[in-house]
Order: sequence, then structure tokens, then C-alpha cells
Amino acid sequence: MEAKNRLKGLALEVIEAVERLTDMKLPGDIMEIIPDDDEGIFIRFKKPEHFDSGEPIYYGVILFWDGDEDTITALEVLDYREVLEEAKKPNPEPFTGLIRVWPPETKEEET
Repeated sequence: MEAKNRLKGLALEVIEAVERLTDMKLPGDIMEIIPDDDEGIFIRFKKPEHFDSGEPIYYGVILFWDGDEDTITALEVLDYREVLEEAKKPNPEPFTGLIRVWPPETKEEET
């Protein structure tokens, strides 16, 4: 039981850190918590009625919605220690999103 309470405490701490880093309000009710061996954590708030649709909202943080709806269903943090440390900073690094150039530029094209 103590391990379960520690895991829930960690999940709440991670949720608070993600809220601070993203200025988003996340659900407070936790349905399921799945830790992984590599410092990651998956937090399920609600089962999706349709399907989980995930999107990065911060570095190593993916938020899941129910299909195309606005209902938040889950949160996955790939390295919760890093997220917790970043949230402690007075001015955390803002998320700039994922920028990809296609086709990728090569050195030959640049000259």
C-alpha cells in the first residue's frame, strides 16, 4: 500500500510540474498510473470513448485527448525526473514545438 501511495504522490507531483511548464490545467482524477523502468510515467485520467490522440506539449511530455474531442484522457512523461527539475527553475525553457524541414537540407544544397 505504501508503494501505491508513493506512486500516486509522484503522479500528482508530475501533473503539477507539467501544469507549471505548459500553463495547462490537467484533470485531477487519476484512473491508472503506469511507471516504466526508464524514469517514465503514464497517467490515465479517463478511458477514451473513441481513441487516444497524443500530441507533444513539452519536451518529453505527451498529452492524450479522446479522438478529436477536447477531453484529456492521459499524460505520458518520458523522463519525469527531468520534468520535475525543469519545473523547479524560476524561468523554465519554453516549449517551441517540433519543427521539421522536409525534405531535409543537405550540405551540398547549402553551398
